[in-house]
Amino acid sequence: GTAAGTAAAGSMAAPPAADPLAEQAAYQQAFNVLKEGHYEESVKALGDFLKRYPNSEYASNAQYWIGEANYVMRRFPDAITEFNKVIDKFPDSSKTPDAMLKLGYTYYEVQDWAHANEVLNKLVQRFPDTTAAQLAQNRLHRMKLENH
Repeated sequence: GTAAGTAAAGSMAAPPAADPLAEQAAYQQAFNVLKEGHYEESVKALGDFLKRYPNSEYASNAQYWIGEANYVMRRFPDAITEFNKVIDKFPDSSKTPDAMLKLGYTYYEVQDWAHANEVLNKLVQRFPDTTAAQLAQNRLHRMKLENH
């Protein structure tokens, strides 16, 4: 087995990060763990992906899904940390409006109404034409009705 392994490594001129197919496969593999409902393992798999490919085009997605997995497991403090990373590290990502929405939902879950209001309003201002912004407005409306 080892001879084949070294031959394969030797024939690869570029380091693995430069291989977009390997990168995509690695992301897909980690994402599939999440889709199968193995949230605990997916947090680790997606985290490993981010360590290996920090500048990947999938990095913001991986970061978002780490937040999502924590949210689903009701680990709200972790979810808040992870969704904030999407917003801070990938401000221009297509995942940023979704991360802001879910961050607002997470604050809602922990009854931090002030932060929920703030982040959902910011989302509506920054990304007005997104589905996330519409959902944010729905949640803001609901919070008003609930007197938060």
